[in-house]
Amino acid sequence: MEQFMELKYRLKRVRNLSFALGLLTIVGGLGLCLWGAAEDKILRTIILLLSFSFIVVGFKLLYDALKEWDIEEHRLIRLLKFQPEKIVWVYSVNTELAPFGIRLISTGMMYFKLNDRSEICVPIPSKQLKKISASLNSRLSHATFGYTLEREQWYEVSPYLLNK
Repeated sequence: MEQFMELKYRLKRVRNLSFALGLLTIVGGLGLCLWGAAEDKILRTIILLLSFSFIVVGFKLLYDALKEWDIEEHRLIRLLKFQPEKIVWVYSVNTELAPFGIRLISTGMMYFKLNDRSEICVPIPSKQLKKISASLNSRLSHATFGYTLEREQWYEVSPYLLNK
């Protein structure tokens, strides 16, 4: 579907970053393991435990990236295509880092709340949030868009209260 191209691109980017970070963490853990073999016994034990932790985290990141390698099979895309009624609430959060009024970083996160009380979060640049939200609004006409404290309370009581 053409209307989800930007969303698919963002999901691919998250997947690729997860894959690259997983590889980097594994290589770092292996390098730490090799470096730790030449030190004294106590330090070697600590370094080997730390390197083992790096390797485990790296494989977890790789597993998550490979599990959803095909973006068409990503949970969010499948829901949007085949079960859009399960998405009951969509909102975005824009975070800006502006010390002394100088805008340095602006990032966005789009949250998809489901009727089973789970959520899917997708990092999206701040400039794209409104565009993606507008394209989703037509596909998810039954869902509520935007965040308020009242909507959060409704969602806690029953996700179905947010259906239009």
